[in-house]
Amino acid sequence: MIWEYLLIVGGLALTAISWWKIGQKKFYEDTPWLYPLSIYVWGDALVIGLFWAAVGVLASWLSWMWLVRLLLLFYGMRWFFETIYWLNHQAHEKTFIPWFLQKRKWLTADQAAIVYQVLHLCMTTLAWFGLIFSFFAWPV
Repeated sequence: MIWEYLLIVGGLALTAISWWKIGQKKFYEDTPWLYPLSIYVWGDALVIGLFWAAVGVLASWLSWMWLVRLLLLFYGMRWFFETIYWLNHQAHEKTFIPWFLQKRKWLTADQAAIVYQVLHLCMTTLAWFGLIFSFFAWPV
């Protein structure tokens, strides 16, 4: 049960830190160490930190399978909207390159946006497949 408290305290701490970072005009500062939590910039942490705190509370009442389903739904939706964001990015701004593609000098900004969008499309597909599959593999 310690991990539930870690999620609650960690989520609230991330929200507080992001509030402070945003006040320092660092809304868009990359946070690669938080990517597993689906927090890409400090602006994401403002809301998603609260989500992880709520998951910590819900984990006390949900079975492990419902918790997995909740996380698959969250990641599927998050990655879906990240895909939409990067599709829009391809049509507009052509200067920003995601942090892990910046060292690939052979990729232009619009090419990196396409790679990043396709990456999120694949992750969305896998998350939604896992969610749907879980209902057949472990019926309610």
